[in-house]
Amino acid sequence: MPIGNVLNFTQGFLPDAIGEILLDQAVARVGAFCSDPDSGFLAYDLVGYVARNSGRLEEIGPWTILVADALAGRISVGDVNKFARHMEEFAKRLGDVPKEDLACTDEGGLSRVIDFCCFGFRGAWAPKITKVGALFRNEAIPILDG
Repeated sequence: MPIGNVLNFTQGFLPDAIGEILLDQAVARVGAFCSDPDSGFLAYDLVGYVARNSGRLEEIGPWTILVADALAGRISVGDVNKFARHMEEFAKRLGDVPKEDLACTDEGGLSRVIDFCCFGFRGAWAPKITKVGALFRNEAIPILDG
């Protein structure tokens, strides 16, 4: 939470892993991340933004799970086949996630986000599924990574 010119994202968590970060230092870190070609920004964040805004994420198909592979999800051919059998449930849970910032989500919406994050099947669960879901609902779905 911002307190003056200080951010503390883990305040209230035990342990307070990150601690306070000065706002100007946080801005410098974000700038460095976004401009470093090895940071992942271009590969993950910018590609997701462009895909959303160009309409490439308007539908869900068997290929959708391959997006997680592009985001270091280690998807196998078997995962694609299994996803094809679970697409409708994925799409339903994704459709239930509010199209709003997670921080502004009410208790019911948060419950639907949790339900989405709990979706998965052998070989593709939270780390892979949330990478895919976050491309569709980047404001609401956190990426639960290994």
